[in-house]
Amino acid sequence: MEAPLLNPEIAAQLYDSAKTRDAHLAGVQNCVGSAIAAVGSIATYALESIQSPKILEDSSEESPVIEEDNHTALVSCASDAGRLITDVFHQLSPAENDTYMSHI
Repeated sequence: MEAPLLNPEIAAQLYDSAKTRDAHLAGVQNCVGSAIAAVGSIATYALESIQSPKILEDSSEESPVIEEDNHTALVSCASDAGRLITDVFHQLSPAENDTYMSHI
């Protein structure tokens, strides 16, 4: 998922500050889009594990062991999503400060 591009005809009419703000918000939107994709991957891996878990050959039927690759993929996607959401949080903090400072 990517942020929409600013229409060139409109961009030509904007002040530099508005273009800078648009570029910042597009970056935030792109980061959120990546986080959404990572969360979607987590859901997909979880559903696939529930529907058809990959059982190791040496496990007993009473206590099946799900293959480590599924756990690794889940943790990796969750880590990516957390990192991206944290990045958005930090990207928005300076923007919030700039908004307040412009009114003082």
